[in-house]
Amino acid sequence: MTQSTKQLQKASLWTRKFASGLCPCDSGRFAKECCYTKDNYWKKDPSDIILQGEPTGFSHQKCIFMPHKNCSTKISKEHYFSRSILEQFDWNTATLDGFPWITKNGNKPSINSMTANILCERHNNALSHLDNSAGDVFRELKLIGNWKNTREFYITSGADFERWMLKTLCGTIAAKLIKENVNIINTYEIKNQWLDILVGNENFSGTMGLYIEGGIGQEFGFEDKFSFSPLFNDSNRKQVIGASFIMAGLMFHLIMENNASHIPEHWRNPFRTLVFNLPNKRKRGILFSW
Repeated sequence: MTQSTKQLQKASLWTRKFASGLCPCDSGRFAKECCYTKDNYWKKDPSDIILQGEPTGFSHQKCIFMPHKNCSTKISKEHYFSRSILEQFDWNTATLDGFPWITKNGNKPSINSMTANILCERHNNALSHLDNSAGDVFRELKLIGNWKNTREFYITSGADFERWMLKTLCGTIAAKLIKENVNIINTYEIKNQWLDILVGNENFSGTMGLYIEGGIGQEFGFEDKFSFSPLFNDSNRKQVIGASFIMAGLMFHLIMENNASHIPEHWRNPFRTLVFNLPNKRKRGILFSW
């Protein structure tokens, strides 16, 4: 079962017990010197997206950040779906859905082949923190149902996880992996606003952002699975407005419309602490800091 809070709150009595040891964000520092504040809040700052060196004034034609005119001259083969997650899969039992190259009998390519020329090296390096953050979240979700796992509490940056989902959406659009229908691969738009949000020049606004599906008391079955599916503005599939992600049995949604009117009530945003009540009165928690 999972429990989600809608508003930012001070640390609960249950999570405060973790403030006396090493920080649950895995920084290696003590919690009170890291993510636990003097006001009894858990706060994990988002990663700074830093482009190394001086501005280049160059636009690489294959980089999704071409409009920013701050690319390097070399293109990188970027994993449009993070390698940090792919490397955690047991390909004999894991399920990966939502991509056109996955056949009905489940054939999948190698990890190294799941790349596309969609980022210059400069932007690829700057955004790598988001991939690492998502890989850590996927690892922790998988471990929750593992009896051998002794970790009770983990904290991550919700903003980094949110931006990673946007990065994945932009990557699948740029790699032309989203189809209008079975036979047509459409060229969908990556909005400049999305790029500004990715590098921290602009914030998610209005109804934009990350949602989780479910509520208090809902049961989840943890599994080694990732699924991706784009969200469209209507049945004609002419405009991509977000994406849905299943990670280890949990359903996340990214909405990139500022005034979306069709968001179901059981989609929660913002969510903060996910508490999982397991058999034998065991409890596990993941806190998404905003």
